[in-house]
Amino acid sequence: MENIVEYYNIVKKLGRDGYLKEKDKPLSRNKKIEKLKSMETAVIDIISSQDEMGRWIVRNDRFKSRVSSSTWKRDGPWIVADRIRSGDFVKNVNLLCDYIELAKSINH
Repeated sequence: MENIVEYYNIVKKLGRDGYLKEKDKPLSRNKKIEKLKSMETAVIDIISSQDEMGRWIVRNDRFKSRVSSSTWKRDGPWIVADRIRSGDFVKNVNLLCDYIELAKSINH
């Protein structure tokens, strides 16, 4: 939620056109290095949270089996199992790709 408020305040301060201009401006080498360093902890956490097969497994995840929205009940049958959450997978892969791309852009 903190990022949303920060984003709102920046857009409000710069205005739409100013924000878009600033957003599209290429980062300096120093800013890229700063951003890369700010991502390091998350990258280390993501990599270290993989199991021995390189998966991001959520242990004892509680989720609903596939049911239509009309029959979904909050207290209905839940499944508890180890699984890979697609949302976590996408978030992790996106961050790792962003990190690699940023690192490559510094070295070129």
